Formats: sequence, structure tokens, C-alpha cells
Amino acid sequence: GTPLSQVGGASMALVAPAWLSSVAGEDADRLKFWLPALREAGLAHPSSLATLHMADTLVPTLSYVGVDAPAAEQLGRFAILAMEAKTLREQRKAEQPEPHGAAAEDGEVLELWHAEDPEDFLEAFESDGEQEEEEQTHHGEVLHGTQGEIFSPGWLKAMRPLYRMHMGVENMGFMLYAMLRFLKPRLALEVGAGYTSMFMLQAFADNAAEVASYLHERQKEGGMLCDGRSWCNESFFARTGDEETSRASQVCNGRLLTIDNMAHAQTSAHEVQRKARALEIDGFLELHECDAFDPDLPSKLAPGEEFDVIWIDLGAADRIGGFFDRWWPRVVDGGYVLIHSSLTNRLTREWIDSRRFVGRTGDTHNGEVAQAQQVLSLLEPHKLFQNAFTCFQKREGFREPIHTKFP
Repeated sequence: GTPLSQVGGASMALVAPAWLSSVAGEDADRLKFWLPALREAGLAHPSSLATLHMADTLVPTLSYVGVDAPAAEQLGRFAILAMEAKTLREQRKAEQPEPHGAAAEDGEVLELWHAEDPEDFLEAFESDGEQEEEEQTHHGEVLHGTQGEIFSPGWLKAMRPLYRMHMGVENMGFMLYAMLRFLKPRLALEVGAGYTSMFMLQAFADNAAEVASYLHERQKEGGMLCDGRSWCNESFFARTGDEETSRASQVCNGRLLTIDNMAHAQTSAHEVQRKARALEIDGFLELHECDAFDPDLPSKLAPGEEFDVIWIDLGAADRIGGFFDRWWPRVVDGGYVLIHSSLTNRLTREWIDSRRFVGRTGDTHNGEVAQAQQVLSLLEPHKLFQNAFTCFQKREGFREPIHTKFP
């Protein structure tokens, strides 16, 4: 009976592969049958399904990807069962040591189901009408407020094995997550995989879920209105002959390309694929094991596409200038390049200083008129190493649109 607001989202996403296999026989087969459609809708996590189920919007939302109403209701019920099971398991863990073999890690099946009848959870839940009504109200509001899988102690706990103090990205992960949630990229590149990869991947997954909720609300009469006017930027949702070409659709099908040579002594890059698969967010990931300094890589990787965001975390030092110049043409106008550890080491700082005011009319770089850009650097004052990042925005012809007269 723990309120879903206390259960948390990402702790449930941790067992996304497990919740399907936690139900027996035909039920498991039916749920697995619908998994591709759920992934297409960005709703493969039990937390997402339960949230929509509680808000009475799961059936119409899943109808857009071909899931019929009885199946959608079943998916919602079993999502709630999985969340309640996880909650009870955490409560038991706090009260007494787990029995041998009870730990469920990543893709393993929750051992809780053998100890309790899953139907007991559903019966108890459905009998508590007042609690159900309260939670429906809460989650109806969440659909229009701050939400995301990383806002859960369980999700962060799952990331701990990937963290390395040497890399210094304990705050950078949140920064990247927030930026990607804000910017809604279609294609991003990460140079140097590991801890931050998971935050970026989760941002792609949560963006897809957010946009899917917008698409659903827009179908309702009077949906997505604020003071009688549309809250939505219509150009974001517009389709140009093919639904796959709308910005909304591209965000729902976004991709993170990550490159790493797996050679750093402190790397956790080799864990990214496994963790992403366990969290059911690997559909947004393309992991390439290669040399980032390969001079041909900018022309070989995703040819013909432009990146909305590039995150560089490879300790290039005095080679950062050449590296940046090779990838800058691959950035979409209006896009961003973020460089880690950029301020308090002399080799990188000298290059950063040379670029900080480049971009004004008449400025030059390497003897040529520089491409227009804006630069922002942020410093973590409490750290000696790996304590800053610098963000470049490409602004050759890019100007933000004016949508309204007043804020």
C-alpha cells in the first residue's frame, strides 16, 4: 500500500526486464509480445505504464501504437504489481537480511514473487478506493510536471558501480541530463563512455516519454491549452509528408552515439551496454569501440547527419583544438559542444582562452574568419581536478524564433 510517489520511478525501471518474466505462463508471453510497441511509445518501464494507468490514460496512449484496450489494462495492472513487489522487497530488506538468492540485479527475475501471491497485491490495491483516487490525482498532475527516472534513489544506486572519482563527473551527469531534457536532441555524440552515458541515455528515454504524453494530450478536446491558447510549439509537432520527419517523432526515436577505446585504466565504459540493456534504454544507444583521435572518424561516423549535442570527455589536453575543429562542422547550427575539465589545467585552458571571444565580426582563428559561437564555462570551486566544463553553441546563421509578444 505504499503510495507510488514514494516508490519512485527509476527504482522500478531497474527491474524492467524482470517484471515481464515475473508473471507466469500466458501472461508473460502476452506482455513480451507487446514489448516492441511499448518501446516504440517510450513506455517500456513499469513506472511509466503504472503512472498512465493510474491517470486513466494508458488505454488511449497505447492505442496509438496498436495495443488493444484489454491488453493495455493488463499491462497497467502488472506494472503496478511489479512496483508493489519491489516496494515490499525493499521494506523486507530494511527489516531483515535477504534470504540466499533473493537479490535481484539488473535483468534477473525478482525472487519476491515466490513468497507472495501477486494477486494479493492487486486485490489489496483495488479495495482501497480512497488511496486509489488520491494517487490518480497525483499522477495526473505529474504528467504535466517534473518527472524522470533519475529522480529516484534506486536509479542512482544502480549507477554507483559505473562511477569513478578519477573521472569527476558526479555532478556532470545531472548537468547533461538536464540539458538534454531541456534541448530535446535528436542525435547526440558522447566521446568517452561511462557514468555520464547513463544520464544521457535516460534523458533520451524520458524525453520520448514526455513527448509521447504531449502527443496524447493534444488529441484530447481542449488538451494542452493554457488560458485558451495552445501551449505547444506547432512546428515541433508538424509532419512534413511523413510522420518520421517531425521533430517530435525524431526526439522519440533519438540516438546517442558513444565512442570509447575502452583503454583507460579507470574506465567504466564496458559496463554501459549491459546497464542500458537492464534499464531497457539500450534502444537509444549506439556504442562504438574505436579511437576517438582517428582523423577519418568525423567523416565515417553517422555520415550525412548532424549532431544536436556533442559531449567531449577524453582528456585531450593540447590536442583538444584539432579535435574540436574536426568535429565542429558536424554540429547542427544552433547545436552545442561541451568539453569537460576545461579551465584549471594549463594545456586545455590556453586553448579555451583563445576561443572565448572568437565569433564576433572580424575575429579570426587559425588565420581564418571564425565561425560564430557563444561560449559559457562553469567551475566547481571545491575540486582540484576534473572540475569544470565549457559549452560552445554554434551560431552561424542560427537565431531563436520569436513565438509571442509577451513572456
